[in-house]
Amino acid sequence: MRHGMKRRNNWKGLAGRDTGHLSDSRSTVCQRLCAYHKPGIFEEPGCGALVRLTEMAVDSALLEEALADNEGGFVLWGIPQDDPRLLSVCAGCDFLAEGCDFRNPAVPRESCSPCGGLRALALLIREKILP
Repeated sequence: MRHGMKRRNNWKGLAGRDTGHLSDSRSTVCQRLCAYHKPGIFEEPGCGALVRLTEMAVDSALLEEALADNEGGFVLWGIPQDDPRLLSVCAGCDFLAEGCDFRNPAVPRESCSPCGGLRALALLIREKILP
């Protein structure tokens, strides 16, 4: 858990809804890319970047294809952390107010990483899949 972050309710809030795409996104983004992911625990609705990916209906297969040759450390694949497209996603994220280490200037960069959703967005931007 991030420093001082309060966790929201988990996956059960989505019971009975069509969560196929959201579930696929969580599997790809959270499990593979997020340093903060805890197996079996799914916050609702997720980080701001995961919400944005879901709203944009980014195909999980397309993301998987982009990831195939781009596994690596918790980085933003050369996209600057202050890129306006990434900042706009973070600005609307509930985790920002709850204690996002990555955007907290008091937390040393070497002790934190961007969330998996932000990493996925950065990769899709770099690969020109997203503008």
